[in-house]
Amino acid sequence: MASYVDLMFIANYVAFQNRVKYAFQLAAINVMAEDPQTPNHAERVTFADRVLSGLVAIFELAVGILTNPSIAAEADVELYVNASFGIPDGDIQFTANSMFNAFAGIG
Repeated sequence: MASYVDLMFIANYVAFQNRVKYAFQLAAINVMAEDPQTPNHAERVTFADRVLSGLVAIFELAVGILTNPSIAAEADVELYVNASFGIPDGDIQFTANSMFNAFAGIG
């Protein structure tokens, strides 16, 4: 597992933040298209709108993604080429989707 120092280095890396931003944009688009009867839909749409409008702090989302134990275990600062850090896009997307409610303030 990467150290906290390493994880914060990754979170500050703009190219990694862009990967996280893309994942949350995709998650937000999916939320906007979901069934209105989905639990907590209104809160999810409010956060999705903030994501799509560029009103969220991408650094904070990146740190959030890196708190996932699987992501933290994959993270390797030596693999900074193309901002991959050894973390597959699919894992970032899965984590963004699973953390969406938390970032939307849904407990």
